Amino acid sequence: MQKKQTMLIVDDEEINHIILTDYFHKEFNLLEAADGQEALDYVYGQPVDIILLDLMMPRLNGLAVLDTIKAAPALPQYPHRRYDRHGE
Repeated sequence: MQKKQTMLIVDDEEINHIILTDYFHKEFNLLEAADGQEALDYVYGQPVDIILLDLMMPRLNGLAVLDTIKAAPALPQYPHRRYDRHGE
């Protein structure tokens, strides 16, 4: 059996965590963060394979998280695709 990849879900809305964990829990080992700073703490502390990242969050938004990851040579450079609730 193939090892599950680890997905980090980053969103400040609890309902989104509920929906996303319900949808992805069978395919991935899941980690959850409520804001960008908590996401960076995870990324620096343990390897993750996929980050599902909300762009609009308090404390540290998703764009700042992406910029921080891109600027850190010690971190994996995750491919990313941006979208919003309007599908853009």
